[in-house]
Amino acid sequence: MTWPPDAPVQRAFCPPNGPCEGLPSGHGHGALGRTEDGGPAVPEVSGPMTVLESCLAPAFKLWRRNSPLMRRILGSIGGELLQDMLRLKKGGAQLISYADPVGTEAILGPHFAALLAEDFLLPFLGRMSALMDGPPGEESLGGLTVHLCPRTSHLLTALGCAEWRPFRLDRWEGTGGSRPMTYGEACLSCGGRVKFIGQMCLKNGGALLEDGVIQELVLTHLRETEGLRGLPPR
Repeated sequence: MTWPPDAPVQRAFCPPNGPCEGLPSGHGHGALGRTEDGGPAVPEVSGPMTVLESCLAPAFKLWRRNSPLMRRILGSIGGELLQDMLRLKKGGAQLISYADPVGTEAILGPHFAALLAEDFLLPFLGRMSALMDGPPGEESLGGLTVHLCPRTSHLLTALGCAEWRPFRLDRWEGTGGSRPMTYGEACLSCGGRVKFIGQMCLKNGGALLEDGVIQELVLTHLRETEGLRGLPPR
Protein backbone atom coordinates (compact mmCIF):
# COMPACT_ATOMS: atom_id res chain seq x y z
CA MET A 1 0.00 0.00 0.00
CA THR A 2 1.58 3.25 -1.10
CA TRP A 3 1.55 6.55 0.73
CA PRO A 4 1.53 9.74 -1.36
CA PRO A 5 3.15 12.43 0.84
CA ASP A 6 0.54 14.91 -0.37
CA ALA A 7 -2.41 12.56 0.22
CA PRO A 8 -5.53 14.62 0.99
CA VAL A 9 -7.30 14.36 4.30
CA GLN A 10 -11.03 14.38 4.78
CA ARG A 11 -12.02 16.84 7.48
CA ALA A 12 -14.91 15.93 9.74
CA PHE A 13 -16.57 18.74 11.67
CA CYS A 14 -19.43 18.82 14.13
CA PRO A 15 -22.76 18.10 12.44
CA PRO A 16 -25.42 20.82 11.94
CA ASN A 17 -27.22 22.02 15.05
CA GLY A 18 -24.29 20.87 17.21
CA PRO A 19 -22.12 23.05 19.49
CA CYS A 20 -20.24 24.41 16.47
CA GLU A 21 -23.27 25.19 14.33
CA GLY A 22 -22.39 27.43 11.39
CA LEU A 23 -18.95 25.95 10.82
CA PRO A 24 -18.18 23.93 7.67
CA SER A 25 -19.95 20.60 7.67
CA GLY A 26 -18.18 17.30 7.12
CA HIS A 27 -17.68 15.71 3.72
CA GLY A 28 -20.18 12.87 4.13
CA HIS A 29 -19.64 11.47 7.62
CA GLY A 30 -18.30 7.94 7.46
CA ALA A 31 -17.61 7.98 3.72
CA LEU A 32 -13.93 7.30 3.14
CA GLY A 33 -12.32 8.71 -0.02
CA ARG A 34 -9.30 7.66 -2.02
CA THR A 35 -6.40 9.54 -3.57
CA GLU A 36 -6.20 9.98 -7.33
CA ASP A 37 -4.00 6.88 -7.65
CA GLY A 38 -6.31 4.80 -5.49
CA GLY A 39 -4.33 5.11 -2.25
CA PRO A 40 -5.89 5.79 1.15
CA ALA A 41 -7.07 9.25 2.19
CA VAL A 42 -6.73 9.55 5.96
CA PRO A 43 -9.83 11.18 7.52
CA GLU A 44 -9.13 13.99 9.96
CA VAL A 45 -11.12 15.53 12.80
CA SER A 46 -10.29 19.02 14.04
CA GLY A 47 -9.84 19.83 17.72
CA PRO A 48 -11.83 22.40 19.71
CA MET A 49 -9.39 25.31 19.52
CA THR A 50 -9.36 25.10 15.73
CA VAL A 51 -13.17 24.81 15.73
CA LEU A 52 -13.33 27.92 17.95
CA GLU A 53 -10.54 29.78 16.15
CA SER A 54 -12.73 32.71 15.10
CA CYS A 55 -13.69 33.43 18.72
CA LEU A 56 -10.55 32.63 20.70
CA ALA A 57 -10.49 35.94 22.59
CA PRO A 58 -14.04 35.47 23.99
CA ALA A 59 -13.20 31.83 24.71
CA PHE A 60 -10.17 32.87 26.77
CA LYS A 61 -12.30 35.38 28.70
CA LEU A 62 -14.96 32.73 29.34
CA TRP A 63 -12.30 30.27 30.45
CA ARG A 64 -11.09 32.77 33.05
CA ARG A 65 -14.52 33.84 34.30
CA ASN A 66 -16.58 30.65 34.04
CA SER A 67 -14.35 27.62 33.67
CA PRO A 68 -17.18 25.10 34.39
CA LEU A 69 -19.15 26.45 31.43
CA MET A 70 -16.08 26.32 29.21
CA ARG A 71 -15.52 22.70 30.23
CA ARG A 72 -19.12 21.95 29.25
CA ILE A 73 -18.57 23.56 25.85
CA LEU A 74 -15.36 21.61 25.31
CA GLY A 75 -17.09 18.43 26.45
CA SER A 76 -19.93 19.04 24.00
CA ILE A 77 -17.49 19.52 21.13
CA GLY A 78 -15.59 16.41 22.23
CA GLY A 79 -18.79 14.37 22.23
CA GLU A 80 -19.60 15.47 18.69
CA LEU A 81 -16.06 14.67 17.55
CA LEU A 82 -16.35 11.17 19.00
CA GLN A 83 -19.60 10.70 17.07
CA ASP A 84 -17.77 11.80 13.91
CA MET A 85 -15.08 9.23 14.62
CA LEU A 86 -17.63 6.48 15.24
CA ARG A 87 -19.19 7.26 11.87
CA LEU A 88 -15.80 7.21 10.17
CA LYS A 89 -14.95 3.92 11.87
CA LYS A 90 -18.26 2.46 10.74
CA GLY A 91 -17.36 3.62 7.21
CA GLY A 92 -14.19 1.53 7.28
CA ALA A 93 -11.53 3.82 8.76
CA GLN A 94 -8.66 2.13 10.59
CA LEU A 95 -6.54 5.27 10.91
CA ILE A 96 -7.91 8.73 11.77
CA SER A 97 -5.90 11.90 12.13
CA TYR A 98 -6.64 14.30 15.01
CA ALA A 99 -5.26 17.80 14.55
CA ASP A 100 -5.77 21.00 16.52
CA PRO A 101 -3.08 23.36 15.17
CA VAL A 102 -4.52 26.30 17.11
CA GLY A 103 -4.44 24.34 20.38
CA THR A 104 -0.69 24.56 20.92
CA GLU A 105 1.41 26.13 23.63
CA ALA A 106 2.93 28.50 21.07
CA ILE A 107 -0.52 29.98 20.37
CA LEU A 108 -2.40 29.46 23.63
CA GLY A 109 0.51 30.07 25.98
CA PRO A 110 1.54 27.67 28.77
CA HIS A 111 -1.42 28.45 31.05
CA PHE A 112 -4.21 27.80 28.55
CA ALA A 113 -2.31 24.93 26.93
CA ALA A 114 -2.26 23.18 30.32
CA LEU A 115 -5.96 23.97 30.79
CA LEU A 116 -6.69 22.50 27.35
CA ALA A 117 -4.91 19.30 28.34
CA GLU A 118 -6.81 19.07 31.62
CA ASP A 119 -10.24 20.27 30.55
CA PHE A 120 -10.39 18.62 27.14
CA LEU A 121 -7.56 16.39 25.92
CA LEU A 122 -7.34 14.03 28.89
CA PRO A 123 -11.08 13.31 29.21
CA PHE A 124 -11.50 13.27 25.41
CA LEU A 125 -8.64 10.85 24.79
CA GLY A 126 -9.65 8.82 27.84
CA ARG A 127 -13.17 8.38 26.49
CA MET A 128 -11.73 7.55 23.07
CA SER A 129 -9.44 4.96 24.61
CA ALA A 130 -12.39 3.38 26.44
CA LEU A 131 -14.31 3.14 23.16
CA MET A 132 -11.27 1.45 21.61
CA ASP A 133 -11.35 -1.14 24.41
CA GLY A 134 -15.06 -1.77 24.12
CA PRO A 135 -16.68 -4.77 22.43
CA PRO A 136 -17.36 -4.55 18.68
CA GLY A 137 -20.52 -2.66 17.81
CA GLU A 138 -22.04 0.64 16.77
CA GLU A 139 -20.48 2.45 19.74
CA SER A 140 -17.00 0.92 19.49
CA LEU A 141 -13.74 2.31 18.15
CA GLY A 142 -12.05 -1.08 18.47
CA GLY A 143 -9.54 -1.70 15.70
CA LEU A 144 -8.85 2.02 15.23
CA THR A 145 -5.56 3.92 15.52
CA VAL A 146 -5.59 7.70 15.99
CA HIS A 147 -2.69 9.79 14.73
CA LEU A 148 -2.32 12.88 16.93
CA CYS A 149 -0.74 16.04 15.59
CA PRO A 150 2.83 15.99 16.93
CA ARG A 151 2.24 19.35 18.61
CA THR A 152 -0.54 17.76 20.63
CA SER A 153 1.67 14.75 21.33
CA HIS A 154 4.47 17.03 22.53
CA LEU A 155 2.09 18.96 24.81
CA LEU A 156 0.92 15.72 26.45
CA THR A 157 4.43 14.37 26.96
CA ALA A 158 5.72 17.74 28.23
CA LEU A 159 2.96 17.78 30.86
CA GLY A 160 3.71 14.21 31.90
CA CYS A 161 0.35 12.97 30.58
CA ALA A 162 1.83 10.56 28.03
CA GLU A 163 5.05 8.82 27.11
CA TRP A 164 6.60 7.30 24.01
CA ARG A 165 7.10 3.56 23.67
CA PRO A 166 8.76 1.95 20.63
CA PHE A 167 6.54 -0.35 18.60
CA ARG A 168 8.29 -2.62 16.11
CA LEU A 169 6.34 -3.45 13.01
CA ASP A 170 6.20 -7.05 11.87
CA ARG A 171 6.78 -5.99 8.28
CA TRP A 172 8.92 -2.94 7.92
CA GLU A 173 10.10 -3.05 4.36
CA GLY A 174 8.37 -0.64 2.02
CA THR A 175 6.22 -1.61 -0.92
CA GLY A 176 8.08 -4.22 -2.97
CA GLY A 177 10.61 -4.79 -0.16
CA SER A 178 13.23 -2.68 -1.92
CA ARG A 179 13.44 0.12 0.65
CA PRO A 180 12.62 0.83 4.31
CA MET A 181 9.00 1.55 5.14
CA THR A 182 7.94 5.20 5.04
CA TYR A 183 6.37 6.89 8.05
CA GLY A 184 3.04 6.98 6.20
CA GLU A 185 3.17 3.27 5.42
CA ALA A 186 4.05 2.57 9.05
CA CYS A 187 1.06 4.61 10.25
CA LEU A 188 -1.26 2.65 7.97
CA SER A 189 0.28 -0.61 9.17
CA CYS A 190 -0.55 0.39 12.77
CA GLY A 191 -4.27 0.51 12.06
CA GLY A 192 -5.92 -1.10 15.07
CA ARG A 193 -2.67 -2.44 16.56
CA VAL A 194 -1.90 0.55 18.76
CA LYS A 195 -4.22 3.27 20.01
CA PHE A 196 -2.26 6.49 19.54
CA ILE A 197 0.70 7.55 17.40
CA GLY A 198 2.00 10.93 16.26
CA GLN A 199 5.77 11.36 16.45
CA MET A 200 5.85 13.48 13.30
CA CYS A 201 3.40 15.24 11.03
CA LEU A 202 1.56 13.18 8.44
CA LYS A 203 2.75 15.73 5.90
CA ASN A 204 6.12 14.02 6.35
CA GLY A 205 4.60 10.66 5.46
CA GLY A 206 7.34 10.01 2.91
CA ALA A 207 10.11 10.04 5.53
CA LEU A 208 11.82 6.65 5.81
CA LEU A 209 11.85 4.57 9.00
CA GLU A 210 15.21 2.86 8.76
CA ASP A 211 14.71 0.50 11.71
CA GLY A 212 11.02 -0.37 11.28
CA VAL A 213 10.14 1.12 14.68
CA ILE A 214 7.33 3.62 15.20
CA GLN A 215 6.66 5.39 18.48
CA GLU A 216 3.40 4.58 20.23
CA LEU A 217 1.99 7.36 22.41
CA VAL A 218 0.80 5.84 25.68
CA LEU A 219 -1.44 7.86 27.99
CA THR A 220 -0.12 7.83 31.54
CA HIS A 221 -2.30 10.47 33.22
CA LEU A 222 -4.03 7.99 35.53
CA ARG A 223 -0.86 7.72 37.55
CA GLU A 224 1.18 10.79 36.66
CA THR A 225 -1.00 13.89 36.39
CA GLU A 226 -2.70 14.16 39.76
CA GLY A 227 -0.89 17.49 40.14
CA LEU A 228 -2.89 19.11 37.34
CA ARG A 229 -5.66 21.25 38.78
CA GLY A 230 -8.92 19.43 39.34
CA LEU A 231 -7.84 15.97 38.25
CA PRO A 232 -8.95 13.29 40.72
CA PRO A 233 -6.30 11.07 42.26
CA ARG A 234 -5.86 7.60 40.83
